Amino acid sequence: METLPIWFTLPQYLPFDTQICWIRIKYYYSNPFLAVWDNALKQFTSVDNTIVYPAWTIARWREYSNTNDLSFTLINNQDPLNVFSITMAGMKYFAYSIDWGDGNSISGYWKGSNETFTHEFTTTGNKNIVITMPSASLIYLSVLSEPLAVSLPDLSDFFNLETIAIVSCDPGGNIYSSFPFEKIKYLSLRNNDLLGIVPSTSNLPLIEHFDVSSNSFPGSVFDFSSNSKLSYVAFLGITLSGTLPDFSMLPLLSELYVQNNLLSGSLPNFLLNTSINIFRAFNNNFSGDIPDISSCALLTQYRIYTNQLTGSLLTQAPLMLIDFQAQNNLLSETAVNSILAAFVLNLNLRPVTGILNLAGTGNAPPAAQGLIDKAAIIAHGWTVTTN
Repeated sequence: METLPIWFTLPQYLPFDTQICWIRIKYYYSNPFLAVWDNALKQFTSVDNTIVYPAWTIARWREYSNTNDLSFTLINNQDPLNVFSITMAGMKYFAYSIDWGDGNSISGYWKGSNETFTHEFTTTGNKNIVITMPSASLIYLSVLSEPLAVSLPDLSDFFNLETIAIVSCDPGGNIYSSFPFEKIKYLSLRNNDLLGIVPSTSNLPLIEHFDVSSNSFPGSVFDFSSNSKLSYVAFLGITLSGTLPDFSMLPLLSELYVQNNLLSGSLPNFLLNTSINIFRAFNNNFSGDIPDISSCALLTQYRIYTNQLTGSLLTQAPLMLIDFQAQNNLLSETAVNSILAAFVLNLNLRPVTGILNLAGTGNAPPAAQGLIDKAAIIAHGWTVTTN
């Protein structure tokens, strides 16, 4: 009788019980189908705990807390012998080894795509096949837009994790009580409807990218002074209040996103953050003066609109700054004029397109020299908006 390939297609990533990875072993199907699902072991097993070849497909979840090997007996009595194949799917960079039971084995780091390993046996007879995937080997976990039925999984067993990206999965529940990942460099829990208070990153000395945006974490921003490698920080839209911490200890800080919160106090001056490229702090309650950012040579975007800022200490706008938006504040005429003057300075060295917005509710219109400077910036090719 003709045999047909059959697959058990199981969902990847973290669908039910915080499983991390799964293995799919492909056979060619012929009656009778003798495998049954063992919910305790999370695998298909045959009625006599062996696999008769050719027989069926076996699937096994790799659970985060389970370091046991996947082992089964292949009764290899087919004549002629057929090629045996194993397909893996799930998370990236998971170490594996496969012992084929005939003196041959393979090992490596599985890179995340569906990957098939085949082996051709040269002799018949029972073969004990062992698949090993040690938990500690997981260094990269990325789950994007995959619905999670429960709150965030406990990943504390994976002490070698360097990247965690669980984004737009809507698990709800509370944020981790702590981040026990000393090797972590990239952490993003963006857009997950998480609750609670963001734990401190003081025990993450290697962290470079930190994003907990679009959740609900009422409270104040904590201190990042022990995270000197941070270059990307984003906690926009999480109902934070209070003042911003001192970022002077972050010399590599390039992008800072704190918009759509309830933050107050002064804006950071970035005097020692010479790598800063993008700063967004709009839709908050910041007050006082716009700081002097003339030393931020790499700054291209500075959006501070819809706050309660009244003055400006800006003496010269960075030459690469092409997006400056401070509309809907309480800027005085003097402040508006001084900002325009800061952009006119060295105007011939600036890009020929840019955005400068000082309009909106609360801001005063420019006058006298301010109007002349506005016209000059527009003539240079920029879009300039004032009251």
